[in-house]
Amino acid sequence: MEKGKPIYVPIKIHNYGKQVLGEGKLRGGVTLSKTDGQWYATLAVEIEKKKPIADLSHMVGVDLGIKNIFTASTGQFFGQFSNPLKKLLEQSEVKRRRKQKLNACLKKKGKPEVDLSSPKIIATVRNEIGRAANQLVNTLEKDSLVVLEKLNIKGMKFKSKRMNRILKASKIGLALDKLKEKLDYKHIRYAMVPAAYSSQECSECGYVHKKNRPTPEKFKCGYCGPKENADVNAGKVLIKRFGDAELLNVGHFRFVKTILLERFDKLFPDARSISGGLQPGTEPIRTVLREIGWQQLTVNQST
Repeated sequence: MEKGKPIYVPIKIHNYGKQVLGEGKLRGGVTLSKTDGQWYATLAVEIEKKKPIADLSHMVGVDLGIKNIFTASTGQFFGQFSNPLKKLLEQSEVKRRRKQKLNACLKKKGKPEVDLSSPKIIATVRNEIGRAANQLVNTLEKDSLVVLEKLNIKGMKFKSKRMNRILKASKIGLALDKLKEKLDYKHIRYAMVPAAYSSQECSECGYVHKKNRPTPEKFKCGYCGPKENADVNAGKVLIKRFGDAELLNVGHFRFVKTILLERFDKLFPDARSISGGLQPGTEPIRTVLREIGWQQLTVNQST
């Protein structure tokens, strides 16, 4: 290699990449990276297109999950890797324990340790996320407005260590970033709303309680009683939260439940008693507010 003299290297581009290059203009240089013994080229393309004005009658809420990667408020499901991912994790865990024992021996002998990561799981998850994001975006109208969850990925945890491994492997943060990337490419507008308690809130009456979701897949409101898929209900709740300045300005996620219960209390004052429609054994709204540290938000707290 000599300075000032270019080197021409042939590369293979898949159909999607050719389509992007055909619509845009190549910007900057090319980044070369080596992964698992193969070289990859990353190209930056600038596409000069404006997003159309969104039609609020075409709003679609999208809930992210582990069993279904994306669930739309329309009742459509995109991407499922729960069962295959569990099998891969079980196989990976056996290999990981073997590698840990091997590393213990190598460490004693002063030799370099082997990598504990599982490239097969990472590749499987990435491929499924990309496929699911493409399927979802292709169902949307050009003037749609997609409402997404503003998630705290680092704060998400389960009681089960096994479920935490699945959560980590499912890469929900990657799924959210990939979906936003696809929406940008298709010039479809999207908005982020607070996700706190969206899985426990009824999309019809606004009643919030953990018992509203008896199983990960089922949702049944303890006040008005409708039954629905839990992720579909959460997608509808996200739509209701679009443009809600009070929720957007909440500092701590626990205040979200306080606000939601206060609103429900004003709309359904008779719900404070069992005779008001709540199922037997359900606490009055004021009792729930006290349990979560209910207080009136001040201007400083809400901003």
